[in-house]
Amino acid sequence: MKVLSAINAAPYARAAAGIEAYHGTVLDGLHAFFSGTDHPTPGMTGQGKKVMVVFGSDHGLCGSYNETVASHVRGNIGTAAPVLLCIGAQMREALSDYGLELDAVFLPPASVDGVGRLANLLTQKLDDIRQAQQQKGIVVTLAYCARIEEGMQAPMIAPFAGFDRRIEEKTMGLSQLAKF
Repeated sequence: MKVLSAINAAPYARAAAGIEAYHGTVLDGLHAFFSGTDHPTPGMTGQGKKVMVVFGSDHGLCGSYNETVASHVRGNIGTAAPVLLCIGAQMREALSDYGLELDAVFLPPASVDGVGRLANLLTQKLDDIRQAQQQKGIVVTLAYCARIEEGMQAPMIAPFAGFDRRIEEKTMGLSQLAKF
């Protein structure tokens, strides 16, 4: 099992690098769009229904991944729990152990091909929640483990789609240049 995991690690590492590059491209595109139009810059204003998507793993050999993320989520949601959307049956169990109620549970993709399926399901669920809120909208955060150093990982809670200070700073920087 460990040999199989080691063999599969390289393709997933390449996929992670590709996703990071894609994320940068999406941020640059959003930056260009918001700086070239009169649309307001997106930000995490804290207004709207709070929704958290918690990513778990149902694959073996992931150690305490699900428990670590669930503990981090529990410690950071405060008293007003958001709508919780969960990825993975094992994460569902870990969150349930902390007494957290889940609005929906999705199966994680078994391969790269399944990522699109999961993205479509999440998009539909988020849109359903948004439509139910009418004018108030939603604020979406993601909970997951991220690499912090070589071989190390830590639980993270981050705004959805990179709508954070990075895009606001880029947009503000371009608007300042446009004045000259």
